[in-house]
Amino acid sequence: MPKRHAGIRKAENGSWMIHTRIALPDGSETTVTRRGFKTDRAAFEALEKMKQKRFHDFLLEQRPLLWADAAEEYWKYYSSKNKETTVKNSYYIYKKHIIDPFENYSLIKMMLIDKLREFKKRIESLNQTGRSKNRLLRYMRACINYHYQRGNVTPEEFKRANIELESVYLQEPIQKERPTWTLEEFQKFLSTFEKTNKYYVLFEVFGHTGVRIGELRGLMVKNFDREKKEIFINQQVTSKLGENAWKILTPKTKASIRHIPLSPRICALLSLFID
Repeated sequence: MPKRHAGIRKAENGSWMIHTRIALPDGSETTVTRRGFKTDRAAFEALEKMKQKRFHDFLLEQRPLLWADAAEEYWKYYSSKNKETTVKNSYYIYKKHIIDPFENYSLIKMMLIDKLREFKKRIESLNQTGRSKNRLLRYMRACINYHYQRGNVTPEEFKRANIELESVYLQEPIQKERPTWTLEEFQKFLSTFEKTNKYYVLFEVFGHTGVRIGELRGLMVKNFDREKKEIFINQQVTSKLGENAWKILTPKTKASIRHIPLSPRICALLSLFID
């Protein structure tokens, strides 16, 4: 004998019908009645969809937060935890691919499985590297996690999002090795400058120490220790903030703060240049 489902019963004309009460999270109940189903299974599936819709409609009333506002709120938090250059360079793609396509949706609607899959499909179709696609997926998961931690996303939605937004696997093409100069080629390049030229000194230090360009630009006289024959890297200069401006920032990572020993020749060159 087939299993009977609660709230489903056979009507007088032989069809199946729904007649039950659906409980909402606040303890209230709503009565639903629908007729004309050919099988009890069809009626049961329709009832489950109705329960889900009523539940999400209820949550929408309780959580009217728009997705655009939710995503912007997370980005403010992200901005407070990351370097200014990282934030500025990343916001454009975050807004273009995560906020703008869904800005008129609510947060609760974005948590529906079809919207999560729509977002994943959008990202997978981008003409970008797998690394770039996975970065966008990480941003999305991080945004959802942020709102889960604050009670704006349910545990079920959080679990579903992490499953649906799993990172993509794409085998990246092997990158060609970047051409590098030999010592002879580098010396030939330096020979195009007078030894008293500031750029000669700059490139000599650059080639000798291997510092990042931003770190090189951030060097000051106080960073050079003649007695210890070393330079101290504790800042960098960036021009990536737009508006033709430059700014002094801390190095890329904590490990980037370091002392770099110098050869006697480079020390003499710097001393001559500074004096």
